Amino acid sequence: MNGPVEFRRDRAINDLLAAPTSWDELLENFKPAAVRQPFEPADPVKKFVAAAYSTEEGRAFFNWLYDLTIDAPYPHVGSDKASVTIAAAKHEARAAVGRVVFNAMAQGHALLNRKEPQP
Repeated sequence: MNGPVEFRRDRAINDLLAAPTSWDELLENFKPAAVRQPFEPADPVKKFVAAAYSTEEGRAFFNWLYDLTIDAPYPHVGSDKASVTIAAAKHEARAAVGRVVFNAMAQGHALLNRKEPQP
């Protein structure tokens, strides 16, 4: 391999910033990408997450992820309304990531333990 690997996201950002013809076009590029709701992964991903949790290393990782997301303390902020609002949004977003991952894990566990009908 010659030189550093260019990650997909780096290419995407470079493409977004490549010589827009106007300010409006640049702003259009920064709109959020369309994402499936409610951010549900495919069944193989759910099974993978559940299977990873069944290992010692997986449990350690997911315990850490839980601490960083769902169980993270509310950030200390200033007393003005804007600071509190921004901190609340950041805290909610962090916790939401954890809830989505752990929900996928629970669904994956159910998929892995589902009894297939016998012919």
